[in-house]
Amino acid sequence: MIDPAVLQSDFVQSSHEKPLRVCCYGSSSSDTPERYLQAARSLGYILAKRGHTLVNGAGSYGCMAAMNDGAAAGDGHIVGVIHEMWLKQE
Repeated sequence: MIDPAVLQSDFVQSSHEKPLRVCCYGSSSSDTPERYLQAARSLGYILAKRGHTLVNGAGSYGCMAAMNDGAAAGDGHIVGVIHEMWLKQE
């Protein structure tokens, strides 16, 4: 869930004049407390609505997943960066 105050903010409703690529790394743990997940979702949403691209480690859990969920909810662009050593060899 995106913070309702964020959804109603005039700041979020206006795009930035020059889109940026913003790198935000955070937890990728399924044990991340909900208050951090909500803040991360809101951040992803704000970045997307302002026209920025979110860059992070593409985690499936925790703050990185929540940021990606928020950015997707705001119809934003997401770039996942992961080091080759973390990929499974099949």
